[in-house]
Formats: sequence, structure tokens, C-alpha cells
Amino acid sequence: MMKHEYFECQCSDSNHVLRFCYDEEYNEMYTEVQLVSNGFFSRLKNAFRYLFKLETKYGVWDCTMLCNEDMPRLISLLQKVDNNEVSNRSN
Repeated sequence: MMKHEYFECQCSDSNHVLRFCYDEEYNEMYTEVQLVSNGFFSRLKNAFRYLFKLETKYGVWDCTMLCNEDMPRLISLLQKVDNNEVSNRSN
């Protein structure tokens, strides 16, 4: 069963949301970032930049600033994975 935790950015922009998915059965965690759907001309500009390699070598990034109140939830979620022996993939 997958459990989902959502973390909103301090700026309250609904586009800056992180979703952590924890699969208890396999003790795996996934991170998902919402991709924003832009208008036609914005997509056309991005396609042009992509075709002619006008991006920086690091790509395009955005950020989500976690609130202090969210830190205990994130720590708890990470501890679930860390405490389960199944997550030790170094063996």
C-alpha cells in the first residue's frame, strides 16, 4: 500500500508542491514533482530552446522551500525507510 505525503512551498505557490510516496510492501520511497503546463507560446519557446540547445548545461530547475512545520513529517517518512531492513540494498 502506498502512502502519500505532500509538502507545500513556503511561498504558497501551488506549482511548488513535492509529493513523497512510500511503498510499505517494498520499503521504497519515490519523490514526485508537479510539472506545470504552460501556454502554447511558452511551450513553443521551450521547444525552440531545446532544439537549438540554448539551455544551460544544468537544465531548468525550480525549487520548493519546506516549512519548518513540515520537517518532522519528512524526518518521520525517511526514518520509515531507514528502519526497515529491506531498504539495505548494499548487501
